[in-house]
This record gives sequence, C-alpha cells and structure tokens, in this order.
Amino acid sequence: MEYDVVQDQATQDRLRSLLGLMRPMKAVGVEKKRYGRDWDGGYVVLSTVEKAEVIYSLGISDDVSFDELMADFGIEIYQYDHTVDGPPVAHPRFHFHKIGIAASDDWLPEMRRLDTLVRQNGHEGNEKLFLKIDIEGHEWDTYDQIDPAILAQFDQIAGEFHSFGNVRNLAWLERAERALTKLHQTHQVVHVHANNNDTFARIAGLAIPGTLELTWARRSSYEFAQTDETFPTPLDMPCTPARPDMVLGGFVF
Repeated sequence: MEYDVVQDQATQDRLRSLLGLMRPMKAVGVEKKRYGRDWDGGYVVLSTVEKAEVIYSLGISDDVSFDELMADFGIEIYQYDHTVDGPPVAHPRFHFHKIGIAASDDWLPEMRRLDTLVRQNGHEGNEKLFLKIDIEGHEWDTYDQIDPAILAQFDQIAGEFHSFGNVRNLAWLERAERALTKLHQTHQVVHVHANNNDTFARIAGLAIPGTLELTWARRSSYEFAQTDETFPTPLDMPCTPARPDMVLGGFVF
C-alpha cells in the first residue's frame, strides 16, 4: 500500500463520491455467472450475456477464452487489438481487426473511436450488444468521449478500470469523474473485483484498489436492488493465483 500523502476532508468527500458511482447492486431475478478461463481472463457477468447478438471484445492479447464461450452460444465476436496480429485460436464467429481504441479517429492510423466502429459495422441502433474491454488505461478516454447513445446500446459492459492511484492528479480525477458519471447515467454496477496484480493506494484515509474489474448492466433493461454481497464472491478468482484475492467488502462509500 502506498503512503497517504493527502489527508484533507474535502479530498476524501470527493473520492467517496467517485467510488460511490461504482457501488454494486443486484439485478433482480438475474443470476451472475463466471465465463472464461480460471484466474486472469474470466469475467463475472449477468447470465443474460448468452442472449447477446454481438460482443465487442477490446484488447484480446493472448486470451480469448471468454470470446470462445460466447461464440459457441452463436454470438458474433468483434475483436480489436492493435498489439497482436490475430487471436491465439480461430473461430468462425471471430471478426478480428488489428485496430486499437482511442478517443479520436485522428490520433494514429491504427486507432479508432469505439462509436465509429459500431457505426461502421452497421450496429448502430442494435440494443443487444455487449462490451468486454481491457485496453490498459485507454478506457478512460473511451468512456469520456463516447457518444452516450452508442454507450446505451450495450446491455452489459465488463472490463478493467486502471490507475486509481492517479486520483491525486487533478486532470486524471476530473476525467475519471466525467467517465464514471456518464456510465452511471445509463448503467449500474452489478459486480466489482480488484485485480491483485495491482496494490491499494491510501489517499485521504481511503484504501483504493489500483485496478478494478467492473460489470455494468443497462438501467433500462433490469430492475436493481441493494445487495448484501461481499467482494470477492465465490464466483471470483484472484488474477494472480500465487497471491490472495483483495478484499473489498461491500464496496459501499
């Protein structure tokens, strides 16, 4: 854990508000399941994912275990990763593109906005989309800049949110607040897990995980209620098996 270098009450209040945007609730009448390989690479999401028509899988690296399971359900998988030449295994429902995700289509030739890709693929207006995203910190700009109408097309969003230790940086904090507020307007967190490859940062008396894995469900698709779950749950696994999972409790701020 990093040492606490910020101690004022105003900072704590602001951080509690930020973390409160990620308070998990349960989707009434819908079970959660874990899909994908053990340890790092598996995702805990609502079982309604099996009824998706299209999954956008952003940042695949060397693991497509989640994608394979979903493709076997008959779902088309649109994979984007500019750091690899293709998925480690083939599947007839995989549509791989050596393209990365950015906040602007003009940043680099191999980078595109997510909403641009949704429109190019003819998926604008399709409300049976699912988003899986692990793009190593670029998620903040992606959510900050995405068209809210495109964001609302995703029934669920599952992925990593990196670098919470940077909340001491005002520019980072303001962007995180914008991104999470935008997500919170259309989606509700239903699962939270800390990646134990990272550590806690202690800021203004709060212990904040450096990297969170969150699952969001669209507000218009589900009814939500308070949950008595504590995290990690029996469905979770530590990302690094050699170390214990990070305890978040109820994750209520």
